[in-house]
Amino acid sequence: MNAYKNYFISAILLAPALIWLLILPTKIHGIHRITADSAVVVVNNFPASDAERIQWWRKHQLMLQQKSGIPATTGDYTWFIYESDYTSDFTADNHNELLCFSDMKNQSNCIRKDHPVLRVRSANSGCVVFTMDYNRIDSREYRQPAGSNELYQVY
Repeated sequence: MNAYKNYFISAILLAPALIWLLILPTKIHGIHRITADSAVVVVNNFPASDAERIQWWRKHQLMLQQKSGIPATTGDYTWFIYESDYTSDFTADNHNELLCFSDMKNQSNCIRKDHPVLRVRSANSGCVVFTMDYNRIDSREYRQPAGSNELYQVY
């Protein structure tokens, strides 16, 4: 009986912390333009569900495009959203695992590039493609045809 009481008390004490972690807002640490038509956004506490990720993108798209200098008009562009922290652990052994940003002057200017949590591509046709957990075997892709807010899942 004491074991169940201890589990119950532990659950009550941990529940607020878990709820707090779930409702933390997404924090944008950096926006880095890597080519003329692509950028990387480094975040923490990114939404877990596909629908919340797409909603987050739609809410922040114009602000991200303004800060990066990538035009908000329809065009060909790609965004990579990474949930990561910056590191300065650049060595010859891990240089293929890190994505480093020359626009940052401090030493901690790299992130692990193993997989972005969201990739957003827009084609000149106006079609937008959202890929969740890009570069993973369990990635999912949604397409939004030009001139529509409707999404359909490709895989």
